[in-house]
Amino acid sequence: MGNPIKDEVQLEQTSSLKQAKKLTQPLLLAYGGENRRVPYEHGTLLRKAVEQQNPGVE
Repeated sequence: MGNPIKDEVQLEQTSSLKQAKKLTQPLLLAYGGENRRVPYEHGTLLRKAVEQQNPGVE
C-alpha cells in the first residue's frame, strides 16, 4: 500500500523481502491462489527470500 513514487523510501525500508534476513523465529506462511490479501506470487517471493537466509526452511 502506498504511492510507489512518493513513498519509495518508506516502502523500501518496510519491504518484507528486504527484512527477510532479520527473521529469527519460526514463520508460518499461509497464502493461496485465491488469496486477495497476499497474492501467491508475493508469498512465493517471501519464501524464497527466507530460504536464502535460512536453508533449513521446511
